[in-house]
Amino acid sequence: MCRECHPVNASDVLTRTMEKMRSNQCATVPLISDGQIVGLLTLENIGELIMVNAVVRWNRAAGQLRRTSGSTLQK
Repeated sequence: MCRECHPVNASDVLTRTMEKMRSNQCATVPLISDGQIVGLLTLENIGELIMVNAVVRWNRAAGQLRRTSGSTLQK
């Protein structure tokens, strides 16, 4: 566990931020923009984002399948 987590810029690439969190063993980092704290990023937030993105991709793929095959998929 990290005692001193260095802030990251809110516009930084997520993969780079995750690498910093892993290397510094920080589960939470402050997000800064224009020199001010604008939020906190946690590993839990990142996990939720990954799950939401997976569902969105699945729904898009299912919608394309319905349009191209003419079939009706049950949810």
